[in-house]
Amino acid sequence: MAIEGGVGLRQGQGVRRVEWTEELSVGHGGIDEQHRQLIASVNALNAAFTDLAAGDGGDLALARISAAAAAFLASFQSHTAYEELIMHQFFYAHVERHAVHHATYLEALTTLLAGEPVAAAVRVNLPFINSAVFDHIERDDRDFGAHLRSIGLYGRV
Repeated sequence: MAIEGGVGLRQGQGVRRVEWTEELSVGHGGIDEQHRQLIASVNALNAAFTDLAAGDGGDLALARISAAAAAFLASFQSHTAYEELIMHQFFYAHVERHAVHHATYLEALTTLLAGEPVAAAVRVNLPFINSAVFDHIERDDRDFGAHLRSIGLYGRV
């Protein structure tokens, strides 16, 4: 998630676009790939909303928002379960705290994206959705990367 070579979110067309950089790697290939997929999923949600806000697509844009919201939530749910499993396998000391963060994000995202109509729920909550992905990867997962480094497995799994 780069801004001018740094880590962050880029403002674009009224929404924030998340971009993957290697600085975000936690050093585990499977988790990093899922993070890339999460970023693509949230960017698809951003793009669908941007199209609707620009007046492009009408009902098609609304359908894209609903599909993108469902895909994003499914991707986030799948990712959190996988990540916790990997953290247990590598004896990460903070996995329980991390699981609480996951549960908090999932509960909030599920509630926020359950609103009707979905496009209105997404419009109101898009900044939180973007921040949830950014904070999850940038803040919450960085310690796991440090753990992998400390046991000599960073970039080797």
